[in-house]
Amino acid sequence: MEKMSTYLVTKLMDTSSFKTLFATAEIRIYSGAVPATADAAAGTVIATVTEAGDAALVWAASAAAGVLAKGAAAWADSSGSNAGGVATYYRLVTKSDTDGADTTTYPRVQGTVGVGSGDMNLGNATLAASTTFTLEVFTQTLPPN
Repeated sequence: MEKMSTYLVTKLMDTSSFKTLFATAEIRIYSGAVPATADAAAGTVIATVTEAGDAALVWAASAAAGVLAKGAAAWADSSGSNAGGVATYYRLVTKSDTDGADTTTYPRVQGTVGVGSGDMNLGNATLAASTTFTLEVFTQTLPPN
């Protein structure tokens, strides 16, 4: 089940929309043990998903029935600079999130990754370094289900 950071929940309940909070978003995919909370420090990044040219992710114009989908542009990790490895979890984060320490000052959504299971389903959970990884479909549901 996806987990939301303390900061994200507080802002959603108070003053901000999900799209506003993630206006400069990227998805980081990690290997290793899944942190207990989205506030916890993360492990090894094996892919960083952005739009072309390292641009922030763009969402669909509107949500339908509590589900917000990715925009039409490709979301991919084409940098080839990440380590590669077996994907175990992901985080939707802002580009400014350092992700290296326990914190409650960034919006984050964290979910598990698997093949046929998990919050993010991949055809192959082993991501190779220096290889383009494309995320064809991504949706965010509130509340997470």
